[in-house]
Amino acid sequence: MKRMLLLLFLSACARISLAQNSDLGLLTGTSFAHGAGAGMQVNYAWQFYERPVGRLYVEMPMIIPVAQATNEVNIFITPGIRYHFNVTKRTALYAAAGAGVAIRANPAQIDMAYDLGVGVDFRLNRRWSLRGDLRDLAEGVDGIQHLVNPTNWYNDQKSAMVGVGLHF
Repeated sequence: MKRMLLLLFLSACARISLAQNSDLGLLTGTSFAHGAGAGMQVNYAWQFYERPVGRLYVEMPMIIPVAQATNEVNIFITPGIRYHFNVTKRTALYAAAGAGVAIRANPAQIDMAYDLGVGVDFRLNRRWSLRGDLRDLAEGVDGIQHLVNPTNWYNDQKSAMVGVGLHF
């Protein structure tokens, strides 16, 4: 029984120590998808590699851009990677890339989605940071061609968002 309790305690400690390298971003701003509109982003990331020059994360962003002109709502869920390049102790520039699904509300359909993003993360203290994020989102089978060919970027959905990051 004591071994079982000790194993449970050690397992709980290990989970807590693993969770110390996570962050949750809550951002809001504008999206540009055939007209300007509002948007929001919820982003969970887990840091799995760190060096003095930067950190590498696995991220799970959920981006919801709304085109005001057409009332079109999409939900982009594009898991991927994010690399933070430490500029100073408190400031990091980052780049992100991911692939997943886009869920369209009208007409109802699910399609492949891709995203590329850049941003800045300014640490206020150990737990909180301010974050600015720019993303280019593409959907459909040919969406990856839109991301890698800058002449087609006008067809993609873009988002510019600011918010906070909670580090735990």
